[in-house]
Amino acid sequence: MSGVSLAFFLGVYGEVSLIYFVRRLEIDVALIGLLFGTGSIGLVSGPIICSRYSARIGVGRLMTLGRLIADLG
Repeated sequence: MSGVSLAFFLGVYGEVSLIYFVRRLEIDVALIGLLFGTGSIGLVSGPIICSRYSARIGVGRLMTLGRLIADLG
């Protein structure tokens, strides 16, 4: 039940934030679409890149490297 609740409330948050961006902050709808599209490119390319690196250096080392990069960023 908690997974369903989380998905529901994240969906509501996403919709309300979009309305807020457009109505209050007056951000153009095309810019919001461009931002979501750019994020989707990373969503698709991430697993492709990770699978190549995990085959090359191993899953454990890749997880450690990813954690280090996330901590630095």
